[in-house]
Amino acid sequence: MPLSGDLTGDGRISPMRSTAVGIRSTRNPRLEVPLGPFRPPGLSLTRGRAGFGSLVLIGALALSMSPAIPATTVRDQEVAGVATTGGEDPGIVGDSGGYATAVAQAHPHPNPIGRTDPGGVAARAVVPAVVPVVFGPRTDETTLRRVRTIRGQIRPKSVVASGAGLVIADNMMYRHSVTIYDTSGALIRTVKDRVTLAALGWPDFPTPVSGAPVEAAMSPDGATAYVTNYSMYGKGFARPGWDLATPKDRVDDSFVYRIDLASGTITGAARVGAVPKFIAASPDGRWIIVANWASWDLSVVDVATFREVRRIPVGPEPRGIAFLPDSRAAYVTTQYHDARRGYPAELYRLDVGDWTLEPIRTDLGHFPRHIVLDADGRYLYASMTGDVTVIKLDTTTGKIVASVRTGAAPRTIALSDDGLSLYVVNYDDDTLVKVGTADMRVLQRLATGHHPVGVTFEPSTRTVWVACYSGTLMLFHEEG
Repeated sequence: MPLSGDLTGDGRISPMRSTAVGIRSTRNPRLEVPLGPFRPPGLSLTRGRAGFGSLVLIGALALSMSPAIPATTVRDQEVAGVATTGGEDPGIVGDSGGYATAVAQAHPHPNPIGRTDPGGVAARAVVPAVVPVVFGPRTDETTLRRVRTIRGQIRPKSVVASGAGLVIADNMMYRHSVTIYDTSGALIRTVKDRVTLAALGWPDFPTPVSGAPVEAAMSPDGATAYVTNYSMYGKGFARPGWDLATPKDRVDDSFVYRIDLASGTITGAARVGAVPKFIAASPDGRWIIVANWASWDLSVVDVATFREVRRIPVGPEPRGIAFLPDSRAAYVTTQYHDARRGYPAELYRLDVGDWTLEPIRTDLGHFPRHIVLDADGRYLYASMTGDVTVIKLDTTTGKIVASVRTGAAPRTIALSDDGLSLYVVNYDDDTLVKVGTADMRVLQRLATGHHPVGVTFEPSTRTVWVACYSGTLMLFHEEG
């Protein structure tokens, strides 16, 4: 049923009566540029906020307080190389020297033990790796310094920290892989996206097919990654997706992979909509929501069964998703609104349980892309990929309370562990910008590789990872 509402003076929608809201645009002029023969391309949500000397929550894990490890401990002699599995060249460039060694010594991460159910059910018995929490100065008073650049057989579209001592990069159809790293940047393993779906419960697809890993979400314990595939390739997939596809093009549905990070095994696959991009996992571990770019809808996946249980029409090119900390609702963005087709807003609140959409704003910005929520769900931050701004919205009122110009085509954003800093990658400017969340002022601007598109905050080392679509991962450490 079409959504309706009354457009208020500040752009919010009051669900009072129907109102005509014009279409801002029918196409996004700032699509991510494909870097190969294909046309496609183009949370991490750090929920913990803690005062120093207190218990810190990372995701849904309560980690006991560890002694402070000063940022200066990650500067000593140069590292000659980093060992990897499978004989692959990690392609790591030691920009400052000593970082990998110091992090490995200060933050050992044993593999999770006690696993009884690799399927990812919330009730499984898993003892996650214990990650020391690095206490230190406020991030709005520290300085980012580039400490490492990772190259190799990668073309990262996104990068996501697990919160339990690992970081993964999704390398699209250009490398058909997910690469898994420890917190120092050492490559642990490469997971190829080729699977036999019949072996994962989909008998209509008996022959091996390939995917295109694009985005990822983590289970609350950080042991499992849920990875969206931009499209599938092989027998049974005759109409692969692309960025300009719409529902009328009827491109193929795609799949989300469930990956056990300890073994690098793809343990499940859930069928979702067309060109799934962003994916978010609820903090309580029960649900996954997927934004299906080309079918203009959301897929709701039950983690226990790892099957889609609901498909929700939402509007043109859905992208951003962020769960509230209590898992009772999530915010969702679309790139633009289309009132004539029953899609009046660009920001919605999705109730978890009855799965109803409440339109919040019709004028969030020029092509909203990525959103994150602070630790208590009060403030929502969103990047406007069609221009140069990032906005801060008060979820209690629906009003935009501040905005900042960060650079051309801001893409992914991530919050620091203390919630005081927001990290923004600007795709067309080749920059990483650090913004203070208190006043939304730019604190620091750093050069990156070409087309930075993904960013994540790794909490145990207080390191910002940037995925550059041209083929590098860059690590920036908070120091001071």
